[in-house]
Amino acid sequence: MCPVHPHHQLIRNIQAAIDTTQDLAALFPRAIADLQAAFAVDEATIGLIKSTHPLRQRREQIATATLELQLPSEQLPCRWALQDCDFCQAAWHQAPEIWMLSPGQAQREGRSPLSLAQYHQILLAPLMGGQRLLNQEQTVLGFIMLMGRSPGVWLPEDLSTLAIIAHQLGQTIIHRQTLRQIQALVEERTRQLQWSLEVQGKLSKKMRQQIQQLRQLNRLKDDFLSTVSHELNTPLATMKLAVKMLKQPGRSPEKQQTYLDILDEELNRESKLIHDLLQLQQAEASTFALKPQRLNLIPALNTLAEKFQARWFPLKQLQLQLSLKPTTLGANLQLETDPEHFLNAISELLTNAGKYATPNSIVQLEVQYFRRSPAHIQIRICNDGIKIEGAEQGQIFEKFQRGEAATQRAIPGTGLGLTLVKTIVEHLEGTITVSSAPNPDREDYHTCFSLVFPQAIAQV
Repeated sequence: MCPVHPHHQLIRNIQAAIDTTQDLAALFPRAIADLQAAFAVDEATIGLIKSTHPLRQRREQIATATLELQLPSEQLPCRWALQDCDFCQAAWHQAPEIWMLSPGQAQREGRSPLSLAQYHQILLAPLMGGQRLLNQEQTVLGFIMLMGRSPGVWLPEDLSTLAIIAHQLGQTIIHRQTLRQIQALVEERTRQLQWSLEVQGKLSKKMRQQIQQLRQLNRLKDDFLSTVSHELNTPLATMKLAVKMLKQPGRSPEKQQTYLDILDEELNRESKLIHDLLQLQQAEASTFALKPQRLNLIPALNTLAEKFQARWFPLKQLQLQLSLKPTTLGANLQLETDPEHFLNAISELLTNAGKYATPNSIVQLEVQYFRRSPAHIQIRICNDGIKIEGAEQGQIFEKFQRGEAATQRAIPGTGLGLTLVKTIVEHLEGTITVSSAPNPDREDYHTCFSLVFPQAIAQV
């Protein structure tokens, strides 16, 4: 078998390194070591061109291009500008031909890190990118750089071998860069696809939630229409019956008065329902007109307490207890508010307290004044009666929502009262919360609605 020429073996070794190494950072050191050993030079390296304007013509890139060494050197800086290196500019313009240092050229003054390193044998083999097209120059990617401190002669076979290796490495750089760009593009497209799938998933989830909300709203609408229809028709049916009984001859004055009282009560019930619906509609349409003024709170609440006490006691023997903290408040407490809407909200809460309270129990109306800045008052309306589940406490202020216990016991109501109360309280810059806890050794629950209002004025 004929021996393989050393240069042929060098080409095979570098090709084998190219085939087995995907990373340029790992390929370059292997190629540099093989080149240095094959040509017996003092130093070998590969420098790659970095340009801020790679699409410009080659002669226009020199002002911005830099050469970066791919293997650290003790004699040379890791990078330098092409315009600061006369040798590099000469090799740049001579590409794709190999540039070699002429005899004695190293002794002349010139701007080049290579001349400062006192090299007398320098060869720069350009690494070219792409195929040369009509009227278009090939890109210079960098150089294979072989350097020696003693003058030497480069044989034609040395130059042809270096040309082949420069072509191998140049094509490899283009291939690896293209592959890296394709991989980056694939990764970017994959990220975009994942993002698109995530967005579609979120939109699908949002759509399912909206469909569920629409179904819920449709159910609430049906429940509301059924409830309102019942609440409207029940007083009408009672009034119709009372009118029919009044038309019958021979009714005593006492019976007639009883039917008239029934008519009056049911008429008030019908009127209140329509009033609540109109008030809620106005509040939601932002046409809720407020007339703020100072309200003497305690006398107003005393009047309410007397009214509800007279209404409750004959029916359920309920007592209404009004308490003040501090007890010296008396008539000195004033509140900057809309008296009509404020008292309507308190009346609605008292109505509910009486409706759901256990017979023969006490409904508490507590007023507490806080001096700390800003001064404010807290009003608590508490009763012992049916419970409000924890999950329901955040829902009962929504339209058409009623507690399960109230529904099960068929207690009349539309689910609008607390919605209207919350709307009024928030328009008056207040807050409302609810709590419901079991009474010890009893079957009922202690339920409290707490309202907090600013703009309180008191002389204690």
